[in-house]
Amino acid sequence: MSSSPPQHDAWKILRFYLDDPWTFPEPPDALLTADEQARIGRLKFPTLRRRAIHARALLRMTLGSARNEEAEAVELRVSSAGKPHCPGGPAFNIAHCGERFVIAIGSAPSIGVDIEVFAPLEDLENLAKHVLSDHEHRQFSRFAPTHRLAAFYRAWTRKESLLKAVGEGLYLPLDQFSVDLDADTKQAFIESRLENVSVEDWQILPVPSADDEAISVAIAAY
Repeated sequence: MSSSPPQHDAWKILRFYLDDPWTFPEPPDALLTADEQARIGRLKFPTLRRRAIHARALLRMTLGSARNEEAEAVELRVSSAGKPHCPGGPAFNIAHCGERFVIAIGSAPSIGVDIEVFAPLEDLENLAKHVLSDHEHRQFSRFAPTHRLAAFYRAWTRKESLLKAVGEGLYLPLDQFSVDLDADTKQAFIESRLENVSVEDWQILPVPSADDEAISVAIAAY
C-alpha cells in the first residue's frame, strides 16, 4: 500500500494499489460495518471483493485519522444522487480503476476525483466528437495521433472529477463545459455554459501520476 503526498493546503490525494499486501495491524474487514461486509460479500468475484474490502477499510482509516476517531466509528452516508459523504466533514471523494485507488480529502466544501488507466479505445476519433466540447475537440485535433489517447483520458478524468464534485443529482451536459487537455495545465476548467457551475467557483486540477494513467481533482473554490 502506498500513498502520494499532499498537493495543496486545502486538500490532498492519497493513492493505493489494492493488490499490495495488507500491512496494517487490524484486518481490513474488521473495520467495516456489517452492512458494508454484506454488500461487498454479494460481489461475484473474489478479487473484486478483496479490493472492495481494502478500499473501504482504507477510506475509513483515512477519515478516522482526519477526524481523530476510530476507523470503524466513522459515519458514512450516501446522498440521493449516490455521492458518499461524512457528516461533519471532511469533504472527500474516491475513485478506482482496477487495483488503483485514490482518495481526495480536504477542507474544501466539495471535492471530486477520478482516475483512468490508459487503455486502447475503439474508434477514438468518433468517441471524442461525442464526448468533447467544440473547444476541447479543436485542441484534441491538434495533438499528434500518438498523443491523442492520453489527451482524451485527461479530458475525461477532468470532466468526471467535476461531475463527481458537484454531485447532488445535478446533471452536467459534457459539451456545455470545457477543460484544458494539456498535461501541465495549472487550472483545467476554462469555460462553462452551465447555469449554476462557473469557472470562478470551481477548480479542476491535474494530479501528478504514472505515465499510463490520468488523475484529476475538482475542488469548490467558494
